[in-house]
Amino acid sequence: MAQSASTTATPSSTASSASTSAGSFANGVLDTPDMTIRVTDVRKIAPGQPGNQYKDQPAIAFCYDINNKSGKSLTPSSSIYSFNAYQDNDPNFIKELKVSPHPDSTLVGTQSAEIKQGGTLQGAVEYTLDDEVTPVELVATKGFGKTELERQTFPIP
Repeated sequence: MAQSASTTATPSSTASSASTSAGSFANGVLDTPDMTIRVTDVRKIAPGQPGNQYKDQPAIAFCYDINNKSGKSLTPSSSIYSFNAYQDNDPNFIKELKVSPHPDSTLVGTQSAEIKQGGTLQGAVEYTLDDEVTPVELVATKGFGKTELERQTFPIP
């Protein structure tokens, strides 16, 4: 991944009532009956830097390991639909961050690879930041963003 600021700070969590049966998201780990996604690194990437060379705004990248527990169809890139990212920096509404181009060129070749049952691959997702101060709230969902599991707040590295 591009040389940039990173953090290993433990995010803070907020549970939802749906989290018990559908899965959980705590300490950077989303655990569902079908998969486990473990956030391994969080990095801020400045405009013009590798992984963010096409934008004029900073980005935040979440690097993760994804394990296929059930054998259902799963790829590192399909797992990004398990999360939404927000920055609460406006008095009138919460801003949802947009997914950016892939932040790590070394992982591009395996992002659409089918993960075997019991197998683990690395992945990464990048969001364009609205500002460089407000923490990012990563919301884990089940069913392509329909059912919220839990939230974790990640400081900007």
